[in-house]
Amino acid sequence: MRIVITGASGLIGRSLLARLSAAHEIWALSRTADFGEARARWIACDLTADRLPNDLPPQADAVIHLAQSSRFREFPEQALDVFAVNTASTALLLDWARRAGVRHFVLASSGGLGAAAAEQPYYLSSKHAAELLASSYQSIFDVLVLRFFFVYGRGQNATMLVPRLIESVRSGGVIRLPGGSGPRLNPIHVSDAVSAIEAALARRVTGTMDIAGPQEMTLKEMCENIAAKLQRRPQFQDAAQEPALNLVGDIAAMTGRLGAAAVRFTDGVADLLQETWRKQ
Repeated sequence: MRIVITGASGLIGRSLLARLSAAHEIWALSRTADFGEARARWIACDLTADRLPNDLPPQADAVIHLAQSSRFREFPEQALDVFAVNTASTALLLDWARRAGVRHFVLASSGGLGAAAAEQPYYLSSKHAAELLASSYQSIFDVLVLRFFFVYGRGQNATMLVPRLIESVRSGGVIRLPGGSGPRLNPIHVSDAVSAIEAALARRVTGTMDIAGPQEMTLKEMCENIAAKLQRRPQFQDAAQEPALNLVGDIAAMTGRLGAAAVRFTDGVADLLQETWRKQ
């Protein structure tokens, strides 16, 4: 197949390229043009612009839209960056996909959209808007929305959840625990996230589904697991008076239609720690 992947230099994108590039023709969009990690046609692309690059292929079979704004913590100052990357670029890609004869559009979204919160953050609103736009094209091509829950793995940006927890435990930083134990989570290892996308392409799966790991843990349990491997004592701040949201993905649809996630958090974080130890 001819596949266009945005966010190709990100955690999921790099692993996905390694899996798909041997069998498919890939156009990889990233802010930086060439990473040389897989056979692909790299295109330097700034998704905050109001148009797509001219060197996209005239026709394609699938789009995998993984890109997301890195400025999501900087609201309201970077609201327009978040909107441009998360929402406006989705509208541009959907229109391009229609004209390019795409048969399957896969949109990466956030598991946070399923959390019961009094107010939806701007970042999640931008993702929700992108989901609504994509669903409008279901009569034109297959649309699949994948709501990822805390993907983690080697080479991940240090600002994301699991690397931040590792650094906090290692450095003795204080970890705040709403509800006394923090939210309950089931993070997914990047290898399982990529397997889900591969299966979705092969089976032409449509709809919206959670993509999450097989092991549920509280934030406190995750930190204690990391601490045991690092031989550290985690420093917690009990915030029992604050509510802890349930951030567990429902993996029933994923398991039934795409296959079950295989990597438990206790094993995945051990692999991640081996990488960080080698870098020290």
